[in-house]
Amino acid sequence: MSEIKKPKSVKNKKGEVWKFIGTKHLISNYGRCYSLSHKKIIKQFKNNSGYYRIKIGTKWHFTHIKVVELFGDINGVNLAHIDSLVGNGLSIDHIDRKKRNNKQSNLEIVTHQENCQRKFKKNDDDKISNQ
Repeated sequence: MSEIKKPKSVKNKKGEVWKFIGTKHLISNYGRCYSLSHKKIIKQFKNNSGYYRIKIGTKWHFTHIKVVELFGDINGVNLAHIDSLVGNGLSIDHIDRKKRNNKQSNLEIVTHQENCQRKFKKNDDDKISNQ
């Protein structure tokens, strides 16, 4: 899918680009979602694990997965050739460990093992800095 012009009623962030997600919604490489019907940024909802999701029609989509599908990760790797993240032992890592930060520059496709190691390393670093 090709990039489109920003929605008229939205103030773009520096370097922000938009692509269609479905026929009535857009998503940006900053993880923001826009409704063409309502002409506004739509609210995202956290699931029980704290990951943001958007509802398009009757289906829920994880924002970070849609951003990587459409824009690629921080390294430009996209999911076009991957039929299943879990089935291939892969995860999308939020580099800063903040699940609400769904910018393309904060997302990286890594192995599930590496994602777990990064999570525990970050937790260990936090414990050390709090002592």
